[in-house]
Amino acid sequence: MKKRNQISKIILKKFIFLLFTFMIFTSYLRADSRWVEIEIYSDVSKINDCYIFINSYEKYLEKVDETVMGDDIAVLRDTQTLYNYNYNGTGIVVPPLTINIELDDGDYPNGTTQIWGQGDVGFYYPDQSYYAIGNDVLQSDEAFVEVTSASYPPVGYTYRTSALSSSSWNWVSFPVLDPDYVDPIDYVLEPILDDLDEVLHQQDEIYKDNQGQWQNEIGDFRSVDGYKIDMDDDVELEVAGWLEDPSTVMYLDEDVSKGPWSPMLGIGNWIGCFVPGSTAWQTAFSQIMDEITFIKADDWSYVKGYSVPSSFCTVDYGKLYVVGVSEDCSFTWTTFGKGSNPYVKPETIIFTYEEEADYMPIFVDDTDALDGVDEIGVFLCEECIGASVIEEFPVFIPAYVENTLIKEDVELTFRTACYDDKSIMKNMSIFVYDEKEKDFIEDIVVLDNMNSALIKLGIGEDIEIPTEFSVHQNYPNPVKGTTTISFTLPEDNKEAQVTIYNIKGQIVKELEASVSNKGFNAVWDCTDKSNKPVSSGIYFYNVTSGEYSEMKKMLLAQ
Repeated sequence: MKKRNQISKIILKKFIFLLFTFMIFTSYLRADSRWVEIEIYSDVSKINDCYIFINSYEKYLEKVDETVMGDDIAVLRDTQTLYNYNYNGTGIVVPPLTINIELDDGDYPNGTTQIWGQGDVGFYYPDQSYYAIGNDVLQSDEAFVEVTSASYPPVGYTYRTSALSSSSWNWVSFPVLDPDYVDPIDYVLEPILDDLDEVLHQQDEIYKDNQGQWQNEIGDFRSVDGYKIDMDDDVELEVAGWLEDPSTVMYLDEDVSKGPWSPMLGIGNWIGCFVPGSTAWQTAFSQIMDEITFIKADDWSYVKGYSVPSSFCTVDYGKLYVVGVSEDCSFTWTTFGKGSNPYVKPETIIFTYEEEADYMPIFVDDTDALDGVDEIGVFLCEECIGASVIEEFPVFIPAYVENTLIKEDVELTFRTACYDDKSIMKNMSIFVYDEKEKDFIEDIVVLDNMNSALIKLGIGEDIEIPTEFSVHQNYPNPVKGTTTISFTLPEDNKEAQVTIYNIKGQIVKELEASVSNKGFNAVWDCTDKSNKPVSSGIYFYNVTSGEYSEMKKMLLAQ
């Protein structure tokens, strides 16, 4: 008898140990799962026809899990038919009742409202004609629902908001992603699709086809990758998920697509920075500096043997960096969050230009010709395609390339300006560094996004801004996206009003003018006074300055 009791105790201990282990294991699983625990309360003892749904994204619930009462609960589904929860098919629910609901894929699209907090789980009782969400009860106060515990989101789940500008291409990455919601169209970009124009990743893109359907050549988003995003309007994009592990290894491929001239740049590896904070660029890339041939950032660039960026230039959280390497290699981001401030390229005041998806990096070395100069602009024909404020030498100038096309046989010109006298610019002579000669020789620079140039500028001819009133035809015309209206003013006139009219003579928008290399210009982004896109058709622009006024016609072909 004593021996039997001992055996019983041993079995009981083993059972308790196994039960305790199982409880720990299941709680561990539950902590990392998408589960929400809720309780139903009511002042009435029985409830008929209890319908359950989660009020998120206008989707509803279907069968998912079995409760303590032996019935099935629901997950989200697209149809609006609610799942009828009842007790053994009798149509009666007996509260209080604790229910665990497992959230399925589609419950948590990035950017949607949190639904694991109290007040987001709802129940509908048609026979009693009352409706409850959280502790709020409409039409009756006889029942309510409470989220008693929420194990989702799991530890580390967070949100990150990115500000996307419509005035320039956004060089971004997504440090925070949920592996279940990385499809760009259905989840990550879904909240901003109405304002999105295009997304690029290396040679692939996300775009809207002629039928208005979004096409995705990129595939799922990854935190280790970077992207270029073009917006039609300024937006804030909220993305949910887990922050990429800072120790994640990134693998870079040697470039095989290179330009025909030396130094030969390529498409590069489009990598994302997923480590919070900022750090000096040389520190961030210290592990692979010997292999790197070039780096393109939105505000700075490095080309091996040609130019070393300023020590102020940084690698920043949530940004894209295009990196070329001489051989396959790997590395991890290092030394972030040490107090470095993100570098921001100063905006030019005199030279104005429009950013494109890619650029040719040009570096201007110091010469006596640049004494007292504040800005340097690079021109394709008469169009400024890039400019920079002189902070230190060499000066980095991004020469933007439209649609990444080589402008063959069309040489670039360079102009300088100073803030003391904005009305006078200089057209400079050009000396290009030649690798074979190991010296600067007088030569031309041809625009090519797979090339770069190190140049010096010599004394050139003064360019005086015209002092007569003249309004030029807008460019481009027909208009698609944006157009620039250029004009000159008499010497005594320093201000002008630029107004856009529709074909009915109604004011569409009033624009602000700025000083440019041609005198003055104003840019219209094809929106009205409320910043909403206007329809295609004929429009007019009128420039007025004092007693001077002139109107011209343009065609919008969006």
